Amino acid sequence: MDAVIRTTRLNREELAKYVHRPVFKRVQYQTPDYITQSFPFKCNLPSYNFMALQEVVVGMDIENDPWVRHTCARLSRLPPGTSRNQLDQKLSKTIAKQDTSTHRGLRDFLTAASVICVDI
Repeated sequence: MDAVIRTTRLNREELAKYVHRPVFKRVQYQTPDYITQSFPFKCNLPSYNFMALQEVVVGMDIENDPWVRHTCARLSRLPPGTSRNQLDQKLSKTIAKQDTSTHRGLRDFLTAASVICVDI
């Protein structure tokens, strides 16, 4: 940031009475009890929330994905032909890769959460 703050020299003392500069303080967090009880050695383990999110991501069923369910319903209404075959191929590819926007979003969320846990 290339901002410059200019004040008159005559009012600096008065201004200093009302402006308080930030003070850096280091805060160290205690390791939660559930980690020290389950894992007696020192390590950087995730919180309950992170572990719950990880369980959700691991337990995701592609068949219950909103896009897959909508596409299956749409596929059942289409008459045989080229458009049905293309949609069926797209659906099969998506199910095989387990790659829908919902799955990608949750995986990205988990990745971001893991980076934050490591930083903390």
